[in-house]
Amino acid sequence: MKPVLHRILVKRDPVEKKTESGLILALNERSEAKAAIKGTVIKVGRTAYESFGSSPHDEGVLPGVRVMFAKYSGAEIGDDTDLIWLNDEDILGVIDND
Repeated sequence: MKPVLHRILVKRDPVEKKTESGLILALNERSEAKAAIKGTVIKVGRTAYESFGSSPHDEGVLPGVRVMFAKYSGAEIGDDTDLIWLNDEDILGVIDND
């Protein structure tokens, strides 16, 4: 798959199924915990960030970089995948060290 224009292909991180203390989370608690979601950039469209006078390189949004985005942003690619299409403006931030 190749993103067109300002779209960015991201692989979402899996949702935590346990708390730090080892308690198993119910499905509804897992989904509520995803208000801000993390993932890894797979591919970046050629015009990403141009409308902001910037570039993916300037913003640090490049393949392999971990990013954070809002729960309801983007378009999922099917039900059985962790891939999601995001617009460049949907990226909330780049994660330096997680």
